[in-house]
Formats: sequence, C-alpha cells, structure tokens
Amino acid sequence: MKPFGFTLDEMRQLVDSRDILDTTRSDEVRPAAQAFFTECHAHAEESWRKLRQQVANTEELTGYS
Repeated sequence: MKPFGFTLDEMRQLVDSRDILDTTRSDEVRPAAQAFFTECHAHAEESWRKLRQQVANTEELTGYS
C-alpha cells in the first residue's frame, strides 16, 4: 500500500475497517468502515492505473516490452 501513496495511519485505518466489516454487525460503525474501504479501493485503482501507464511509457522509451 505504501507504493500507492497510503500513509501508515491510512493503512492502519484500512485494516481496522476490514476487521469491522468482517466481524461487526453494528449498523453504527459499518457504514463509515465501508465508506473508507471503498475510498481506499478507488485510490488504489487510480494509483494502479497511473503505475501501469508509467510502465508502458518506460517500455516505449526503452524498447522493452
């Protein structure tokens, strides 16, 4: 997660959110945990898209593929 720009606090919160979603049935905390998990997923997907583009650009520049 670090290469995608997540801070240690965000990684900790992500793990906590996953634990809440896996174990907690309380309607009070699940929505916030789900929202944060969804936000992190979108952030990771965007970072992955950018990384793939950087790799493609590097392959084009160097002739590797």
